Amino acid sequence: MLLNSDGLTEEQRLTKAVVKILGEPKYTALAAVLMIGDKVIEDNLPTACTNGRDEKYGRKFVAGLTDAELRGVVLHENYHKLYRHLRTWEHLWKEDAALANMAMDYVINIKIQDANTDGFAVLPEGALVDEKYRDMDTAQVFNLLKDERDLKVGRKGDGEGDDGDSGDGDGGGGDGDGRESPTDEGTGFDEHDWEGAQELSDEEAKDLERDIDEAIRQGA
Repeated sequence: MLLNSDGLTEEQRLTKAVVKILGEPKYTALAAVLMIGDKVIEDNLPTACTNGRDEKYGRKFVAGLTDAELRGVVLHENYHKLYRHLRTWEHLWKEDAALANMAMDYVINIKIQDANTDGFAVLPEGALVDEKYRDMDTAQVFNLLKDERDLKVGRKGDGEGDDGDSGDGDGGGGDGDGRESPTDEGTGFDEHDWEGAQELSDEEAKDLERDIDEAIRQGA
């Protein structure tokens, strides 16, 4: 357990962040989503993640965030929940996990950035934001990232890359299958608990769908 300069634990800071968001008028529509699932601090989690229902936050990760950044991370995880990302885009994850993760984050982060010019919530270092993806959904961003990645691999195959490497071997970059990351920005600041989403029982998944639908109606 760590204590920040205010003498609060990470658990207390997380609760404080949620309460602040619940009290923020511009996030009234998100309030019911914030109440879905559990929110826990885990000692060995590098960053943060959600399975679409529950949220997990790494202790050291939270300790290194400002209060505004922590609110930004909480909002980020809850937009994954609101948009049902880990159900809706499961087929993209199965096609290319890294690109699916990035595409979802690009969609969410530009929304958070636009809504917080007042500094209430701030995206932490490593957040993926790019104006060229404005007004796109996850599938559209995914396809553009895929085209960009394939174009880069094609250039490598034409001998334009380092040492003439084709770029598609086992020594490649950051998406887990030897292919290079399509951007120089990394793959975002958080993780995505796809496995946890798949572990939800059929009954739990139906309950989550009902809860999200009800949360959207309440927000409206």
